[in-house]
Amino acid sequence: MQSWKPYINKHGLLILELHCLDPKIISNNIGLTGSAAYESTHGYSDQYIVNLECFLKLAEKSGLNSIEEYQLKFPDNELSNISINLFK
Repeated sequence: MQSWKPYINKHGLLILELHCLDPKIISNNIGLTGSAAYESTHGYSDQYIVNLECFLKLAEKSGLNSIEEYQLKFPDNELSNISINLFK
């Protein structure tokens, strides 16, 4: 992410990202998330997904800050594994 910073200073970077969930949350909500499909298909193609908190910490460490006003999660509850963030 750090290498993108010079290119996004003017307008920011809008990212739609898939995230993994805590296995305990998944096991308590079997059939209510797409986690099995998401994590397996991404894993087979060497696209390892991370949870939302880790993703935001890594972005911040790279000098990119998510603008909370434009941050969305789908669904908007503990089962959310998709986010949209505007980074500046």
